Amino acid sequence: EEGGESWNFQRALGADGTIESLGEEDEGVCVVKEIQQLVFDESIQEVKLSRSRFVCKFDPEGMKITGAEGLEIDFDISDELWAELSRMARLVFIDRDYFKIV
Repeated sequence: EEGGESWNFQRALGADGTIESLGEEDEGVCVVKEIQQLVFDESIQEVKLSRSRFVCKFDPEGMKITGAEGLEIDFDISDELWAELSRMARLVFIDRDYFKIV
């Protein structure tokens, strides 16, 4: 983010505002590259999150959209921030077989 680039992985909530109530209106995981350079849904092949690293690999369509094979982010965060990050990642990637916390 320091260089002006930011990536976000988002997930819509269900009709009653909870992730548990997702249904057919769920558009899945949305990937946004800021400043609004691109937005795409469900072109993710693999996501691995560890205590110090996030790795996301795109499928062929995602590679075409982004011009990259994937995204790798290394970080050094506090225990509190790690707890929040892993909790949010579990919500965003709920029911996605390609997501692993390692």
